[in-house]
Amino acid sequence: MVSVVVPTFNREAYLRQAVGSVVAQTHRDWELIVVDDGSTDGTRAYLESLDERRLRVIAGGHTGNPGRARNVGLATARGRYVAFLDSDDWWEPDKLAAQLDALKRRPDCRWCYTAIRGVADDGADVALYDARGFVPHDGWIVERLAAGDAAVALSTVLAERTLVEAEAGFDETLALAEDLYLCLRLAQRSPIAVVDRVLATRRVHARAHSAAH
Repeated sequence: MVSVVVPTFNREAYLRQAVGSVVAQTHRDWELIVVDDGSTDGTRAYLESLDERRLRVIAGGHTGNPGRARNVGLATARGRYVAFLDSDDWWEPDKLAAQLDALKRRPDCRWCYTAIRGVADDGADVALYDARGFVPHDGWIVERLAAGDAAVALSTVLAERTLVEAEAGFDETLALAEDLYLCLRLAQRSPIAVVDRVLATRRVHARAHSAAH
């Protein structure tokens, strides 16, 4: 049902929590595709140690291009839906189940997102939004997204795979904001459903530029 794409580079410690949060999902019909962008730490050994038949690892040389790494995973995805998880983020156990239920109740929507919280390495909360906090916009949000009134974090997105493929995935020519650019394009194609709950956590740290740098 769901293909989960995780790009990573030299983030073994963080990757363990990200992978663990996928394995712990209450919705069990998923495949996990980890795209290793040339890691030189213990990432490969960790992934090879996992006894998980739903895990696939795609390894290549280092490119430092998170959009390309995600596109590599997307090209091999087999699920009806695709979800993206940065290797230093993690999900709550009912994240996928809640989003699939939301999409079932909103057949006009082909993708879905949730609220997300930020934490530092020491566990302290980090504000990700302005003074208004998370505003759960749904429906046709392209104008609100472009204006910055709506906030769609990639690690919260669940989308029909064919919707993402229709936009040819991520723009690999962008050094930054390739995730926002994809969301803007998806928002032009379909209204979005929102689950107004924190179902993902973003780790805010010095190396949080991207999941593949």
